Amino acid sequence: MNAVELEEFFTYYYRSGSPERAVEALKYVLDNPNCLGPQPRLSSNHPSLYFFSRIVQVHPEVFRECVELLHGTSDDGREFVLALAELSGDDEVKELVASD
Repeated sequence: MNAVELEEFFTYYYRSGSPERAVEALKYVLDNPNCLGPQPRLSSNHPSLYFFSRIVQVHPEVFRECVELLHGTSDDGREFVLALAELSGDDEVKELVASD
C-alpha cells in the first residue's frame, strides 16, 4: 500500500468496506510515523485510531492479524496497536495483545 491507496482506503471504506485490507493499511500507517501524528493526541478522538478501532469492533478477526504487526514496529507504533486493542472493547483481543 502507498499513500494514495491509504487515502482511498480511508475515504471510501464506509461506502464499500474492505476489512481484508485493514491490516495492509495499518501496516502502512505504522511504517510511516507521519501518519500517526503526535502521540500525546493518541486518544479515542485520534482520527486514525478511531477509524481502525471501528473496523476492529465490527471485524475482530482482523485484529488477530494486526497483532503480528507488533513485531518490528516502533514504540509509537506499538503504543498505537495497544490503544487499538483497548478501544476494541473485545476482551479476547486485549488478551491477545497482552500475551504478545
